[in-house]
Amino acid sequence: MNTISTCIGLVVGYFTYKAGIATIGTVFLFIMYIDLIFRPVMQLVQQLEDLQNASVAIQSIDELYSLKPTIIDGNLSELPALLHLEVPTQRRFQDYSVKVLRKIFLWACLRMWN
Repeated sequence: MNTISTCIGLVVGYFTYKAGIATIGTVFLFIMYIDLIFRPVMQLVQQLEDLQNASVAIQSIDELYSLKPTIIDGNLSELPALLHLEVPTQRRFQDYSVKVLRKIFLWACLRMWN
């Protein structure tokens, strides 16, 4: 919009200068006044667009908060006995982690087939 207003000011200024109605200084002031008028209007339009975007974002967040989960958490206080391991102090961590991963894999396979 600022570019359009400057172009209109230039066109009007050109024709008034050619007709001898205005001087170059008057045309310059005319263009500057148009800029001074349209700059706050453009800032207001930008703020209104930002406000509209913010309200849409708030509505989206409200919609997300209103959704109910389809997956309900179970009781995590009791893990299956299959996963219970005692950690020996002389073993390496790598050996222990492989056993844990095997038991977790086995437990997941059993859960999938049941």
